Amino acid sequence: MFLHPLLECNPTLVDTALTLYREGRIPPNSYILDIDRISENATALAAAARQSGISLYFMTKQIGRNPIASRAIVEAGISKAVAVDPVEALLLADQGVLLGHVGHLVQVPPYYLDKILSYQPEVMTVFSVEAAANISEAARKRGIVQKLLLRVVRDGDYLYDAQHGGLAFESLAAIAEQIANLANVTIAGVTSFPSLIVEGAWRNPHATLRHFVSPQTCCAS
Repeated sequence: MFLHPLLECNPTLVDTALTLYREGRIPPNSYILDIDRISENATALAAAARQSGISLYFMTKQIGRNPIASRAIVEAGISKAVAVDPVEALLLADQGVLLGHVGHLVQVPPYYLDKILSYQPEVMTVFSVEAAANISEAARKRGIVQKLLLRVVRDGDYLYDAQHGGLAFESLAAIAEQIANLANVTIAGVTSFPSLIVEGAWRNPHATLRHFVSPQTCCAS
């Protein structure tokens, strides 16, 4: 999946990794990261985002949550991370990385909520009213209000295997009203995954959802 683009864009990294391994300077199954290239790419992404008026989060699961790489990305201008699961969120926060988005793919169990809320994530995704209620209760104990994103799904959406959870689009207004009535959370927006996809023969991004909805629309009732 990644080898051919790597050979095309950064063959020196491959040559360096092979040399280090053959010389016995690194063990098998090592992560080899080109920090200079990571910094250059992050700088370019941050500049393009500023021109478009959007904010970026960076993801570290593919680089082993490496603190040196994370610091390079932050210094390049992308200050907040998205954490795939609660353990990653805590690892990143302990490194001093600001949490932008938590719970996007893996919901945060109640066990971790207080600790994660202590790091003040910008938004947290919920797949259910129960998850929103748990966050609201944990936020109440801390005297804060946490912003939420609602993961919305509908029959016909393109979803990856084992990632089908979310709030039913057909019942969204009623569900959003229940969440909006919780005292210590507020609905900041909606989300899904993947929302756009670029792969194979598709040269342009393709929407993967049959619905597009705003918080104002879903909470109109």
